[in-house]
Amino acid sequence: MTADAFSDLVLFLVCAWLAYANFTQEEEPAGLGLTFVLIGLAAGLGVFRFSSFSGLSELVKGAHQFASLLSAVGAFPIWAFTLAYPESSLAKRLAG
Repeated sequence: MTADAFSDLVLFLVCAWLAYANFTQEEEPAGLGLTFVLIGLAAGLGVFRFSSFSGLSELVKGAHQFASLLSAVGAFPIWAFTLAYPESSLAKRLAG
């Protein structure tokens, strides 16, 4: 396992734990849970992309790039908005 794959594995595990903790408590903002899922998805694909298996690495390369772009464009603005406006519908409900 390369260092990049290991760091993505740690990020994936942290995001999975935070998403689980966020979605199991009703009073936590749903917007934060959504950002943890999006970032964790990119990190999970990054584990496979940066692994030492060249066939698997090439197979998930495009999906990892897309997930990373999606988390950068989608997750970080949602995260910032949720932290700035915790009473908004985006912060409180997934449908928001």
